[in-house]
Amino acid sequence: MTKRHLVSKSFIAGDIDLAEDYEFIPASGSEEHVIITIHGIRTIGSWADDFIANNPLRGIVRIDKISIGWVDIVTFLFWNCRSIFQRAAQDLDYIIKENPDKKISVICHSFGTKVLSKIINGIDCKFHHVYFIGGVANKDDYISVAKKASCFVNDCGRRDYWPCVAHFIRPKKYEAIGYYGTQPVGVNRDFDSDHSEYASASHINSNIIPSIIDARNGVYRPRYNFVRTIPTYCYNGFLRIGIIAMLFLFLSILLFGIYCVFNISCSYLFGV
Repeated sequence: MTKRHLVSKSFIAGDIDLAEDYEFIPASGSEEHVIITIHGIRTIGSWADDFIANNPLRGIVRIDKISIGWVDIVTFLFWNCRSIFQRAAQDLDYIIKENPDKKISVICHSFGTKVLSKIINGIDCKFHHVYFIGGVANKDDYISVAKKASCFVNDCGRRDYWPCVAHFIRPKKYEAIGYYGTQPVGVNRDFDSDHSEYASASHINSNIIPSIIDARNGVYRPRYNFVRTIPTYCYNGFLRIGIIAMLFLFLSILLFGIYCVFNISCSYLFGV
């Protein structure tokens, strides 16, 4: 006999307004869907841990986390990150092979969108849903993702300027899709959020899970396929060069100051 699971209105919250509790009826009696999370830089993905610990559909949906470790800003901007991509590909391939008969969906935040984009073509899987939040993948990257997913959704934040910063510094490597979208590819949804606000269990539970378990509920809410242009300063090459030069000058002065303080301290303490 098919088990029936009630999902309360408090779970499907926010922009989705239901007249009564929504009844999700899976095809089988237990976990038939796996959701995989990939986090971004300067974090170990605590939002994903909260999501796993408070899984509202335990027994129906299994949640796995791919940890890419702590990635610092220098690595994110200036290194090729090949070892990170390789490790994530191995973890993703392992999870998929461990769940051969289940639907596979992925939720990526920030640099996690770039990670999935770089490894997805080597993965033998047609993904059920792929969600980007605060994305930085460029056009070639997210087109590859869209081709491998039955449903590709890109959540954007009106106050999420960090993807714009990444695009400003490395315009060929990153695009600010977490701010201005991936038109005309996929479904782009608009939220009044900053970079960290929608990387949370509450955002996932309210705006992502409902549409994963039933596409009729919430994929196209709130406002979707909006038009927002990237700030013009991201295209100003002279301004970009000037700011980067100023950053290097600042770092040079800072390092010189540390060197001077160190020498003076050594002279005072040791009489060198």
